[in-house]
Amino acid sequence: MFRSLFLSFSLLLAIGAPLPMMAQAAEPIDAGIQIMAYGYELKVAVNGVDLGLKGGRSEGIRIKDKAHPWKEKMAGQPKERIERIFVLNPGKNTLQISYRKTSQEPSDELEFTLFLEPESSDKPVFLIQDVLKDSSGQISKDFEIPTGDLSKVKPVKLR
Repeated sequence: MFRSLFLSFSLLLAIGAPLPMMAQAAEPIDAGIQIMAYGYELKVAVNGVDLGLKGGRSEGIRIKDKAHPWKEKMAGQPKERIERIFVLNPGKNTLQISYRKTSQEPSDELEFTLFLEPESSDKPVFLIQDVLKDSSGQISKDFEIPTGDLSKVKPVKLR
């Protein structure tokens, strides 16, 4: 049996036939949002889903792609929690932020970071990093989940 498989494989190579490729699953998308929002109220959504971030403090959330393997493991969790975590699409996504300053402290600012934590790297990949100092606003920012060489990814600003 082994010999016939070897001969078949050798024949395919000899005639230049393409080898069948095994389907490879895409790497799950693991990301996070971290904000420092002292003196600000805010609302953050990804792809139209409110993430439950309120502002007034430092807070963060881990987000994942909609087909992430952890989704099945969380089947017993509240539906709202699951919907807030599994929001990312491979490729294009949209971030929406609305914010309003609630304090009179001139030093208050809104720091925002969106990063990936790829399985293939021991370092996070920063996609968006920015500091907002204005009193209020609404931002809608499209961003892509990068593929390929992540070392070349440079973070962008919200505006």
